[in-house]
Formats: sequence, C-alpha cells, structure tokens
Amino acid sequence: MIVLSGFSSEGWGFDAVGRVRPQAHRFHAEGAEFHNAVFVTSSAYSEEISGVETADQTAERYKRILRAADLDRSASPYVLSGFDSPKSDAGTIGDLPLFVSSDRLAHELREMGGVPDAYLKLRDQRSENCRIEWSDQWRISGRDRKISVTADEFQDRLDSVIDR
Repeated sequence: MIVLSGFSSEGWGFDAVGRVRPQAHRFHAEGAEFHNAVFVTSSAYSEEISGVETADQTAERYKRILRAADLDRSASPYVLSGFDSPKSDAGTIGDLPLFVSSDRLAHELREMGGVPDAYLKLRDQRSENCRIEWSDQWRISGRDRKISVTADEFQDRLDSVIDR
C-alpha cells in the first residue's frame, strides 16, 4: 500500500489517501487483464499506512482492518506486534509479527501485568520498534530510550491512550 499524504476534506479527519495495488485486492478478479490495471484508492489516516507493507499485509489491512468504505471510522494505526503472555497462554509464533487491534493489545497488556517473562513487541508505520516487558514493573524500551513504570502508572497511561 502506498500513502499519498496531504489529502484533506472539510468535515473529515483523513489526512492521506491509500493506494492498494492489484496483488492485494480482489476487485475485478475474474478478468486478469482488467484486474491487473486496477489500483484501489481510499481516504486514510497517515498513521495507518507504512508504505512498506507486503501484498499479504496490505490485503489483510485493507480487507479486515481499515474499513475504507466507513467515512466515520476512527484511525486504525499501523502496528505490527509480537507478544507472549504466559498467564493467558496467548502469543504470536516465532518472529512473525501480526496486525493486532488496539483493543486486543490493551487486553493482552492488562493480562501481562505482574507476569514474569511476558512481553509485547511493537513496530509502527515508520518501522520504529518498542518492547514492553514485565520484570517487577513495566519496562519499556524503544527509540534509544528505556523507562520503567509501576503497574498503576502504566495502566493509567494505557487507559488514556486506548480509551480516547
């Protein structure tokens, strides 16, 4: 998917247009020649698109996450994640990250609090990485920074970001 920045339309919060290549959409799939010439565009938020998505990632985001036809939707930030939550026995397999909704991320982080060896790795649309892990308190590292916060501080911050 390619992001075309600078788009605006009065009354809507979108700030970009997303362009989906033929390998990632199913429009006119019955006619290969026509299908291969069709690029789908939709209004978007710049934080939803990295520009380096694979065709499979683009197809997943376009079909399952972005809801391009819903002009009243809020942004669905581009976040690839990998995690392990020993308490709930949930997690990703190997190093292959997945797109996960902010609701799911919030749920997993709440489950991980106080659980040794629990971690969450995130990569955003700018390919910046962050790691969150529990070790007697939350430890957050990324962008050459490391901070530690208590469970209560972390929960307050998580609630303020997720429940906007």
